[in-house]
Amino acid sequence: MTPGKGGEVILALLRSRYGGGVDARVDDIPCAEWDDLARLACRWRVAPLLYDTFRGTERRKEVPPGFLERLRESYLGWAAKNAQVFHRLVWILAALRQKKIPAIVLKGAHLAGEVYGNIALRPMNDVDLLVKSPDARAAHETLVASGYRPYQGEGFRPDTACGAHLPNLSRTGWPVVEIHWTLSAPSKGLAADSAGLWERARKIRIGDEGSLGLSPEDLLVHLGYHACAHGYADGPLFLCDVAEIATRWGGRIDWGHAMRLAEAWGASKSFYLAARMAAECLGADIPFQEIDRRRPPGIDEDVYLGLKARVLGEPHDISGILSRLGTPGRWGRFAEFGRSAARSAFLSREAVAIMYGLPMDSRRCYLYYPVRWAELLVRHGILRENTRHGLGPIVNIDRAMRD
Repeated sequence: MTPGKGGEVILALLRSRYGGGVDARVDDIPCAEWDDLARLACRWRVAPLLYDTFRGTERRKEVPPGFLERLRESYLGWAAKNAQVFHRLVWILAALRQKKIPAIVLKGAHLAGEVYGNIALRPMNDVDLLVKSPDARAAHETLVASGYRPYQGEGFRPDTACGAHLPNLSRTGWPVVEIHWTLSAPSKGLAADSAGLWERARKIRIGDEGSLGLSPEDLLVHLGYHACAHGYADGPLFLCDVAEIATRWGGRIDWGHAMRLAEAWGASKSFYLAARMAAECLGADIPFQEIDRRRPPGIDEDVYLGLKARVLGEPHDISGILSRLGTPGRWGRFAEFGRSAARSAFLSREAVAIMYGLPMDSRRCYLYYPVRWAELLVRHGILRENTRHGLGPIVNIDRAMRD
């Protein structure tokens, strides 16, 4: 079974979770191809969700027993792993709270506990926490003092803080932790409103500990942007996240406000694509007509279908998509490189304060800009953008989808 066809079948199966019946296209699938589907579902980390959709209902008769058993194994495996992650996360949040460092729980941990309502259903490989800019270094030092170590022994290198998060922290038997002080790297040019994120944050429960999570509208915009930043190469799990949010919070979501946030962030294209695919492919309860009236420029039908094919793992030439989205030509790329280099060299004062351990309101921050430039020149030879080397299509999609 080809990846594209397998992806279509998995979406058809998942669609039944959100009110639709299983598509007729699954009736004539040979037994051997159900094994391929199980492997693909596990790779895309949607196997636990599929298992929960069919277990204990009449729907289980619509899929082979062997397929359901493979899904069950994945479900139990993630249930055990996530239970340990959440147990450790409670301790991590308590350690930060003891130091009076508030944290917003991002992505997988927020979704698994608060949105899906069953931590086995949403696999996660690490823990992402957002802290306020002045607290970033203190949060890093708190976890290091508790036994965490910077990934691959990086230490708190100044230039590792120019992205969206500080160096990953790891500890044997514990989840990897990423401490974010913003949702987007300065070099990306995404205008996520950090202060607004904290004002709109909601109280959530992580085990017995109270914490904070993004508002539904911010969460939706972030999920769309995050999938785009990874080049839509990780499968349709983010579409399930969007569908579950729509199911969980329903009429309490202000979709107009979410669209305005996406436009303000410069992420309206990625938001539109996530909302449309979740509505059309999974039957998510999303007022898509309202969203479609504000369709961003450049997102025509060919672009949508091409990026949908990429989400489903189908080999696809993205050059035509990028041209339709307005990817800059040679001189445009040169200008973009210049802007990116400037953003990397002329970071905000708060970013400099974080990197060099200075008070946020200290005028000494300005004295460290020459230090920053010297470090960039020594380390890289030129002022250059931090990019994902070897992942050209991912970087190009991310650039093209910016507003």
